[in-house]
Amino acid sequence: MGVADVQAVQQLDATSGSKWKTIGVKVKESELGIFNKQLQRFGWQTLGDLVKDLMVGKIERMSPDKEIEIMKIQAQAGGLLTSHLGGDYSEFYKKIDHEDFKQWLKNNYHEHTARSYCNYFLRYSDIFFGPNPANELFKLAPHKRSWIIQSMRRFGDYYFFKYGTKDVKQVILRIIERYIHGKEICANNVGCRCDKLHVVHKQNGITGIGINWIRGNKKCYLTLMPTPVWQKFRERSSFSEAEQQAANKITKHDAGILYIAMRKIHYNVMRFNAMMTFEQADVLAGRAKSTSAQFYVAYELDKMAEKYKEAWQRFGVNTGEMAIV
Repeated sequence: MGVADVQAVQQLDATSGSKWKTIGVKVKESELGIFNKQLQRFGWQTLGDLVKDLMVGKIERMSPDKEIEIMKIQAQAGGLLTSHLGGDYSEFYKKIDHEDFKQWLKNNYHEHTARSYCNYFLRYSDIFFGPNPANELFKLAPHKRSWIIQSMRRFGDYYFFKYGTKDVKQVILRIIERYIHGKEICANNVGCRCDKLHVVHKQNGITGIGINWIRGNKKCYLTLMPTPVWQKFRERSSFSEAEQQAANKITKHDAGILYIAMRKIHYNVMRFNAMMTFEQADVLAGRAKSTSAQFYVAYELDKMAEKYKEAWQRFGVNTGEMAIV
């Protein structure tokens, strides 16, 4: 809704002697229609009516499911979905030109990849944008879910290219965060082979997370991190696009380090002076064979946690003090 600039003007009630303040909120002129529609949708005629209900406690934080529905409506109310596509907001994804979408994909990706993205989008968009996509998507193999997620992201990119709005990209991101990546942690030990997260806290302040994700030739079996970092990470429900861009700026622009280089740096820290064996470091880097990874996860996790901590200490990093502010 834009940046709120609250301006207060004091007034004195002549009858009660109470002081009143008039509060004004700045809204972008282009978004004023959205603001009024949202007020009316929730049953408020004016901003004053909204404030009155807020003061008496009638407004409660909405559930994540409800939030996603509101985001879809905001995308519709934004004007682009209405003017270019028309109809019910819940079916906006059905009303694009599929051939144009396919051609855009071919212009940006290898032909086979573009065709796969388009096919996965057409086949699974009803489920993805439905009321509870997790029920159906988690019945599918992990590699299929990965293709579906990527195809929906590409649809968001196409929509931004075509109409210049990020509304659809934001809806897609929120659905992925809520239903796909908002996974519960498995109660089994770290050697379990399901595709949920498996967390083991070690006494030396290091946490091991068994991940067991394989996407094509890319693998992620296990990661180690200081327990305070893991705890702070779990406190966050999601990371916004702005936060991701900020992280990229800090690493790439400020520190001069690419994300792809961070993986190599981590590997070299683990291998410095042969602290970890090649096999142990390969497990953390996702390079080991699955059988080797399962062995180290099941039987060598204590040793790896100790070596992980000592490896960072050699570079002056105290993992026990790495709580994120």
